[in-house]
Amino acid sequence: MLYKTVMVRLGAEDHVVQITLTDVTAQYHQIQTLRREKQQHSISRSRTLAILETAADAIITITDDGTIESLNSAAENLFGYPKDDVLGKNIDQLVPTSFREKNDGHWGSPQEDGNETVSGNGCETIGKRVDGTTFPIQLAVSEVKTQSDDATDSPRLFTGIIRDLTAQKQVEAELIRAKEDAEFANMAKSEFLANMSHEIRTPMTAVLGFADLLLEEGDIAQAPPGRVESIDMIRNNANHLLTIINDILDMSKIDAGKMTVERVKVSPVQIVEGVVSLLRHRAEGKGIGFVVKYDTPIPAHIESDPTRLRQILLNLLANSVKFTEVGSVTLHVSVDPHQQRLRLRVVDTGIGMSPEQRDAIARFDAFSQADGSTTRQFGGTGLGLRISNSLARLLGGEIEVQSVLGEGSTFSATVSTGDLTGVQLLSPFKIAEDAHQTAPATHLRVNNSTGMPLADLRLLLAEDGPANQRLISYILRKSGAKVTVAENGQIAIDKVQAANAAGAAFDVILMDIQMPEMDGYAATRQLRQQGYAGPILALTAHAMPDDRQKCLDAGCDDFSTKPIDRTKLIDMIKTHSSGEIAKSKQQHQPAALVSELADDEDMLELVEMFVGELPERIAAIERSIDEQDLETLGVLAHQLKGAAGGYGFPTMTDAARLLDASMKAGEELATIVEQARALTDLCNRACASAPIAGRA
Repeated sequence: MLYKTVMVRLGAEDHVVQITLTDVTAQYHQIQTLRREKQQHSISRSRTLAILETAADAIITITDDGTIESLNSAAENLFGYPKDDVLGKNIDQLVPTSFREKNDGHWGSPQEDGNETVSGNGCETIGKRVDGTTFPIQLAVSEVKTQSDDATDSPRLFTGIIRDLTAQKQVEAELIRAKEDAEFANMAKSEFLANMSHEIRTPMTAVLGFADLLLEEGDIAQAPPGRVESIDMIRNNANHLLTIINDILDMSKIDAGKMTVERVKVSPVQIVEGVVSLLRHRAEGKGIGFVVKYDTPIPAHIESDPTRLRQILLNLLANSVKFTEVGSVTLHVSVDPHQQRLRLRVVDTGIGMSPEQRDAIARFDAFSQADGSTTRQFGGTGLGLRISNSLARLLGGEIEVQSVLGEGSTFSATVSTGDLTGVQLLSPFKIAEDAHQTAPATHLRVNNSTGMPLADLRLLLAEDGPANQRLISYILRKSGAKVTVAENGQIAIDKVQAANAAGAAFDVILMDIQMPEMDGYAATRQLRQQGYAGPILALTAHAMPDDRQKCLDAGCDDFSTKPIDRTKLIDMIKTHSSGEIAKSKQQHQPAALVSELADDEDMLELVEMFVGELPERIAAIERSIDEQDLETLGVLAHQLKGAAGGYGFPTMTDAARLLDASMKAGEELATIVEQARALTDLCNRACASAPIAGRA
């Protein structure tokens, strides 16, 4: 600061004036800085407001007591409130009362560290419009702390970004409905295929069976050639129809994700030679060459599914033979031990395909062939290649297609071999030498009438179809068995009871599954509940994946699909009727649980009614276990706990009481399931009176 004194004349007088000079440069710069900051703040605020107002999502700011401080135009449009109607009001005006407590948690709690934080990663909740209607919203909240002059009195603000989920929820609901519709359609398709299979397989048993009998009975050698040829045509076309049915069922299993494969030791050479022997006659009949070449040493065995591997090779070779009129079909077999892959390469000199046709085939679409003309000319469903490719993938490989129109095609299938460490490798020379020394398999019809493999066995055939009754009975009687026929499950039970009362129990029961009055499932369960311990073999035209297990779960010992293969059926009966197996089964058969009121004639009828209702209770318990419906399972356990003892089954009551207590105590699911299984086991063994003996 500077001081200076000067003389100043004002009018006629002189005055002494003292002037003080101060440097204000710093203050000037400070003022300019404040002006610039204010201008930048104004620009930033304007920019922020512009962003808020143009944002598509609703943005609302509230204080820590829920008072609405600000909202943008999108929020006004979303909730329908003018801005002035909600500013200064509580947020609960935009949140339904029933959801308010839940939303309070979404807005978050103040943080102790004073930092700016996100109170949550976003959540779905409910908003309320001005007209009172509610709608789904996505809410993301952040806590923002501003600084005032007094740091201890900093106001807290929460900013919520809100997005309307109405359209998204509608789309999700439509997708769920579409998924449910698709699942229902798939279930309906599976049911239709199962019923279609049953309705076709049942008469097919009679068609094929009686065609075989016509070729075996009497002096068929003296029959006119045209008659034998006609019978062969019946058999061939029936088998072709059966192949189509099997292909459709396989495709259904694959589409439903229910196709499974096994991994067992299998000889690839035996698979190849077996398939080749089946098709060689067909190729030679067309006048084309049919050659097998082993390009590398082949393992003595690999780990694969023999049935599905055979199916793949049979399809590829049969296709090549079908589409080749001149030239040859060659099968190249090789193994890459390092990649652990078996390759089956089928090369033909058939009609070939254009690039477009090859690409269409290589997509492996269902019901697809190269084009419509080949479908009409050569026939077929177009399912075989898709099934084969799906099976190859399940076996760890794939199918590749190469083709040149007018020159031929090459189809290569690869499958995993599994670990080949220590597995013997057979040289091509060794394979050829063994094949030469082994006589080729000759497929002749064998007349089983000369043997009596089922001599003196007493069999009960439960079958409702007259044609199949006649056919199966004829086959079994020609094999030496004594056959009794029952038209439905109830008649079968009556005949079992009568046979045991007469001291002539059946050695084996053949139980058709789909019958009127009482089906095979119910009849088998009832026989097992009555204590019958003898073999029950299911005969069914159902061939879907779960059918075998359903039969076994009902109490059957084995399973055979229609059309019946008589050799396999006779072998199955022999196996299950053998004394050692039957004796072992009886030794391991759980003892029947007889009611303590069995001798009370006044209660017997009521006890029988209770026992008769147990299969429904068992099915309900099993269903509850499968669906993990613990609430229903608890009700069923409680009902049995109260009822079983009154009908003379205290053991069942104890088991139900234990299950009921475990569920109320919140035991682990595995424990509950184990106790529920124990309860159903007791229910399965329950008898109103002394059981029927299973054997004579």
